[in-house]
Amino acid sequence: MKELDPTRPICFPTVGSYFDKNYQQFLEIPAFMEIFSPHYPSNSRVREHAEKLTRPVIFTEYAHQLGLASDRVQEQWELFYASPRIAGGAIWMFQDQGILRSATSAANVPTAAKYVWPDATHYYDTAGTDGMDGIVYSDRTPQVDYWQVRKVYSPVQISERSLAIKPGAQEMILHVENRHDFRTLAGMKLEWSLQRNGKSFQGGIAALNAAARQTETIPLKVALPQTLQGEVFALDVRCVDDKGRQFYGHLCLRTR
Repeated sequence: MKELDPTRPICFPTVGSYFDKNYQQFLEIPAFMEIFSPHYPSNSRVREHAEKLTRPVIFTEYAHQLGLASDRVQEQWELFYASPRIAGGAIWMFQDQGILRSATSAANVPTAAKYVWPDATHYYDTAGTDGMDGIVYSDRTPQVDYWQVRKVYSPVQISERSLAIKPGAQEMILHVENRHDFRTLAGMKLEWSLQRNGKSFQGGIAALNAAARQTETIPLKVALPQTLQGEVFALDVRCVDDKGRQFYGHLCLRTR
């Protein structure tokens, strides 16, 4: 391969325990392997790799999306992003592997409750749980973990997970991070809605302008009731691009 294309880097996807045993001695990982790619690291192992490894790292499998499990995607992606050594990773896998089958009723299908039924007489046979490892179903309908991954992978992130509130007029501060490498957020906007017991009662739109790999501060002027006790407040925040497509949704405020 190197003779055909010397510019193409080589990786060797590796079981995590095997990699941990061999990478320091290079017993089975030779010097011409430019990219390390161990599988399914724990959070502590990701931190260790970020500190110790001397080659780029791509976790060619880092999250097994079995069923509706998202498997530490949020925590691990933050570790990936913070390390210049780690280039990223791949979820196993995108789509459930199921065959559409017919049945007169669910009662005639063993372990019918394990399968996805698009209607009363059809189901996707995923061989028990063996083929239930995508973030979309077999017909590519998004699962709940699809939306979770989409949020984690968004090139725009909001730092706040909760905000302190008080009665009356006040200013809420959001920190919006642009994770694009080359483009600003000019032309994009942040749409927000302050909700009280699930119903919006204030909202607005703020223009975004952060430079590439920079964070900007967005102040939101709101007015809350004089009595907050017994009420549930939430701030619904959505980032929209210059074509009107939402690429980040976030509820960052919840308090009683």
